[in-house]
Amino acid sequence: MATQLSKQKHDDEVLELEPILTEKEIEIIRMIAEGLSNKEISFKVDYSYGSLETIRNRIYLKLRVRNAPHCVAYALRNGIIS
Repeated sequence: MATQLSKQKHDDEVLELEPILTEKEIEIIRMIAEGLSNKEISFKVDYSYGSLETIRNRIYLKLRVRNAPHCVAYALRNGIIS
């Protein structure tokens, strides 16, 4: 199941949706928030280190954030993680 954030819709405006995050991406954000290293996360989700780096970069692009702390702060502010 994917999580989706949306902006308020006004009568004559098109609804703008934030990118959809997969459950796996949200799980990775939670592990980043817990302070796990890339190596630890890749072991827990059973991905290669390179695949994890690709997924992290995709998360950052979807959320329009620059780094792990920015990602965690965004996720907390927007209710993606608690």
